[in-house]
Amino acid sequence: MKKNLFYLFALICSMSLFTACSDDDEPWKDLPKGELVSDKTEIELNGEATDGQVSFTAISSEAAQVGLKNVIDGYSDVQVDVVMEAQADGSFAFSGRKELVTKPVTRVDATPAPFLVVELNGTIAKTGAATLNIKTSGLGLSLGTYAAETLVLTYNGTVQNGKTVVVDATAGDNASFLLQGVVPGEDEAILENIAYSNDTFQGTAETGLYTIKVSGKRENKVLSLNLTATLKEALQGGLAGTWKLSTDIAYYDDDTWESVMLPTSAVHFVWSALDDSQMNGQQLANLGTLFGSHILGEVLSDITLEADGNLTAAYYSGINTSMMRDGTTGEWVETQKYLEESGMGDYYDETTMWMMTKLGSYSVDIYPRDWQRSPKDLVYWYVRDGYFYVIPNVARIIEQALADKGENIDVTPILEIIRSLETATDEQLMQMVGMLGQLLPGVDLSAIDVKTVRVILGWLKTGVPLKYTAENGVLNLYIDKEMARPFMDIVISFLPMLQQEFDKLAAENPMMGFVTKLLGIQKFEDLGTIWKNNTDEFTLGINFKTENSEKAARNAMHVGGMNNLQQTFDTLLRKFDKTQVGNE
Repeated sequence: MKKNLFYLFALICSMSLFTACSDDDEPWKDLPKGELVSDKTEIELNGEATDGQVSFTAISSEAAQVGLKNVIDGYSDVQVDVVMEAQADGSFAFSGRKELVTKPVTRVDATPAPFLVVELNGTIAKTGAATLNIKTSGLGLSLGTYAAETLVLTYNGTVQNGKTVVVDATAGDNASFLLQGVVPGEDEAILENIAYSNDTFQGTAETGLYTIKVSGKRENKVLSLNLTATLKEALQGGLAGTWKLSTDIAYYDDDTWESVMLPTSAVHFVWSALDDSQMNGQQLANLGTLFGSHILGEVLSDITLEADGNLTAAYYSGINTSMMRDGTTGEWVETQKYLEESGMGDYYDETTMWMMTKLGSYSVDIYPRDWQRSPKDLVYWYVRDGYFYVIPNVARIIEQALADKGENIDVTPILEIIRSLETATDEQLMQMVGMLGQLLPGVDLSAIDVKTVRVILGWLKTGVPLKYTAENGVLNLYIDKEMARPFMDIVISFLPMLQQEFDKLAAENPMMGFVTKLLGIQKFEDLGTIWKNNTDEFTLGINFKTENSEKAARNAMHVGGMNNLQQTFDTLLRKFDKTQVGNE
């Protein structure tokens, strides 16, 4: 019996010995399991220290699983299988790689996703002390919404502020970009199938209006994106290039002894009557064509329609009345000196003399000057379905206007106001119109309806539509009666206030009292009556020519009223002379 007890005791000792030896031979079983203590764990993500929850589960002496919770942006829980290797100090080194095919949850509308690659290595000790080095790569890191300080965007070389770009993807090697308020004429534009590799984007995509080349990179959570756009050829309409303002206005027909307006005049204004015997707008149209052409010629030399959609202009900041043509020599002379030497300085100033000389000039003739070229990104253009669209970049225009004055402001609030108008209800828009009416006493804004307001707001996105023709080297941009109708109703609402202000000026300057006679009306409100009751054709446009265009053909539109305009102006000046002499 004692012998049996001895053998049993020996067996138990042997088993304990073997068990102890086994534990010593398998130190991986002593590694911590589950969530690691944070103050003992060092985590480095893409070379920078970070935090989060790390769990560790050893499976064997050569394999384990590492869990990362809230360590990688957009991925709340990532499990990585790793291989382990025992170290001389009793710790274990591990490394592993995990490819993810789920999109990070960094957007409100998380949809099927691209991939992310997670690589890690580190060490862990029996005490629970651990270090992890994690490296992530892949398109998944770049998906999300970028704006303000997270977006550096250039469009055709111009930095864009206040824009939003949303990066999305359906595969790990290409992305799509939703551009909000970036592409002129398109409130939202999507660029698809932009190749992604090594944290960079490269590719070309088409929108409704443009072909856009894309290059960019996301770094430190900031998306840098360069867009180079070219207007689609069909939407250029063969118009890309420089167009000089026409210098045509009219010519004198020696056979009929009549002045003949050319249809290619710089400003082309037609307001024909249903009944010529009644008060009509023809004389105003003649005056508008004549002086409009001369005035426009003083401030505009040409426009350039760029293939990238930009519309730039050669312009001058004002009308130069200080120089005039000597009617005898044809040379340029100082207006003031001419007035003094001719004895006319007692009755006329430079502005009146400028008007007199232009009245007898049948082509745009300006004193030489240095023209300025407007910056890009202020105005864009394209043609579609018979219309020429002009897109004003309101924010940039305001920025440039203030910059010219040495001022600088953030235009983001302005953009927000415009967006709020776009989303306003009909009632809210009409309330705003009502508030505007309160600021303009004597102005009836009841003619402004919600539809008109929304049309104008829509133009800020898609562009202001103009009709156009391009024939024989002449580009004519114009509006007709139907296009002008809703806005003429608004203009008419301002006529009573205009009349009040005009009466004040006429009381101070007798010459002003002759203006309505020059226009062929008795008072400004008459224009409203003419528009509603005696308007046949109404056209207002501008003509440009190419450098090599032929001189305007003389198949012109005869306007007998041009002679009447001259006679009226001469008569008024004579009356003004007598008034001035009588006052002396």
